[in-house]
Amino acid sequence: MKAFTFRLAAVLTLRQREEEQAEQIFGKAVQTRNQAALALEQGRTALDAAFAALTAGRTGATSRTAQILLLNALQQQQAHGELLASRLAAADREVAARRGAFLTARRNREALTKLCARQALAHRLAGERALENELGDLISARHVHRLQEAEA
Repeated sequence: MKAFTFRLAAVLTLRQREEEQAEQIFGKAVQTRNQAALALEQGRTALDAAFAALTAGRTGATSRTAQILLLNALQQQQAHGELLASRLAAADREVAARRGAFLTARRNREALTKLCARQALAHRLAGERALENELGDLISARHVHRLQEAEA
């Protein structure tokens, strides 16, 4: 019997490449999201430091001009923090979209892999059945031949 060949092998190879690409893109999106989260955390730390400086300036003997400068710096830090938070939200949306694309590519590849396995099993079982039938025919032919010899 001929060796099994999967007729959709080229499509399976394509699906494997698509899955690998989707996985790489998903990984890059996760890295970008992690960097955005780190930047937001650093921004919040800077905001806390600016707020602490403003609070210390209010209780200390600082001039009104210095307090206004600290307040402006605090407002800038808050605006920067909001920008970083929006970047993190966008990165989260991108990760979710890339995760969906990756999982779809994985399901497509797994479906073809399962189909290949089922077809290989069917091919092997068909070969075994053909061998059993061939052996059965040989045994029957030998039995008929012995009966004919016994009658003669």
